[in-house]
Amino acid sequence: MAEIPLARDPVDVTPEWLTSVLRERGHEVTVASIESNSVGTGQVAHCERFEVSYAQWDGRAARSFVGKFRSPDELSRRTGSAGTYQREVNFYRHIHPTV
Repeated sequence: MAEIPLARDPVDVTPEWLTSVLRERGHEVTVASIESNSVGTGQVAHCERFEVSYAQWDGRAARSFVGKFRSPDELSRRTGSAGTYQREVNFYRHIHPTV
């Protein structure tokens, strides 16, 4: 099976891409459509809420989720690259599972 590429921008989150990601994780689904809207204020990242409509749904896959992407603003990206992104990743890898 080919590796599914990382969605680096909200436009990368297509029904085909999300169907592949969810199936790889054991969901028997087919995504029919996705609608998205920006959420948050975007100091160092750009967040989108995705609302998912399924042609086939297994009753378990999320109907909505938030994706976090690098900011389109250069100054915000530099701020995140100065260690903010890595601290957040480390929180979710090491601390979040313990709380």
